[in-house]
Amino acid sequence: MKILVASLAMISALSPAIAQNNQQFDLLCAGALEGNPSSEASQDYHFRVNLESNEWCSGECEVIQSVEGVDADQITLVDEINPPFLEVIRYQRASGNFIHIIEGEYQPGVATASQSYTGECQVVAFTGFPESSSNDIFSERAATSHNLQMELIEKLNKLSVEDLYAVLRFINSLSQSDRSD
Repeated sequence: MKILVASLAMISALSPAIAQNNQQFDLLCAGALEGNPSSEASQDYHFRVNLESNEWCSGECEVIQSVEGVDADQITLVDEINPPFLEVIRYQRASGNFIHIIEGEYQPGVATASQSYTGECQVVAFTGFPESSSNDIFSERAATSHNLQMELIEKLNKLSVEDLYAVLRFINSLSQSDRSD
């Protein structure tokens, strides 16, 4: 009986830590281009997810974004259909599987691209968000100055494809909010 009481007390003490791990975590994912298991067509992802603040980022966390949806079975980081772009990133909690679909025109009216990566993720300890991100660049009042424009271009050139799509989604959301005002 004493062992049972001690075990229950230990589980109760650990519950907040376990709950926090379920709310804040990193996902280390490896995906292969669907239909092409070649190692040349693989993509590694590092997502940082904080469900408490409903935010996530990828790679070096240049852009921190809102989580699109959460339920018992899956976490949807991105579910964007804004022609000419489409992007979906979903993580299945029970299986650890994920899918990342990107479609869009990379030269408007000339060339389009479509990629679908599927794979598995490992849940690891949350490494946190950086103190600043490129979100800060967009909030500057003097964004039209030449120096800030050049700094932005330099940062955009360093982004991974997934972070670049995140920046495009952010800009698109700004233009949509301007339309609604």
